[in-house]
Amino acid sequence: MHSKSPSRGGVNLLVMAITAVFILLGSFASGMLSSWEPFLVLGMMLLLGLPHGATDHGLFLALQDGQRRGKKISFYLAYLAIIAAYGLIWWLSPVVAFFIFMLLSVYHFGQSNWVNLYYGHVILERGHYLLWGIGILLTPILLHAEEAITIVQAMTGAVVITPPSTTDVYYFIGVTGF
Repeated sequence: MHSKSPSRGGVNLLVMAITAVFILLGSFASGMLSSWEPFLVLGMMLLLGLPHGATDHGLFLALQDGQRRGKKISFYLAYLAIIAAYGLIWWLSPVVAFFIFMLLSVYHFGQSNWVNLYYGHVILERGHYLLWGIGILLTPILLHAEEAITIVQAMTGAVVITPPSTTDVYYFIGVTGF
C-alpha cells in the first residue's frame, strides 16, 4: 500500500471558530445552549449549510481546478436533479430508495476513511472501501437491531426482518475488523 498525498484541503477558519465556540458553550453553558438549540441549529444551517455535504460544491470545483461560473452552475443543476430524482424514487419505492441510500452510505463511509490509500488496483481499493463502510454502518445497526428494524420499517413500510443472534453479530464484527 502506498499513501497518496492530498493535493488540496483544509478547513474554513470560520467553521473552526464556530466549532470552538460550540465546544466552549457545550462545556460551560449547556443549559443556555439547550434552550436556544433549535434557533442555533436553524441559524447554522442557513449560514453554513448542513454539516455533511455542505462543502460538496467546493470539493467539486477544487477537483475541477477552477471556479468558473459555468462549472458552478452546472454542478448545482446536476446536484438538484439528483436530489429530485432520489426524492421521486423514494416516493415511488421507499424500499429501493433505502437500499440505494445504504449502498451509497457504505461506500462513502469506507471511501472517506481510506481515500489516501493506494493498492494499485481499483477493485482492491473499492473492495476495501465497501468492507470498511459495511463495518462502520452495520456494526451499530446490528448491535441495536431491534431499534434499527423498527426505524427501517417506519421509513420504508417494509416487512420486519428477524434480528440476528448475538453470536452472528460478533462474528460479523470479527470479520469486518470492528
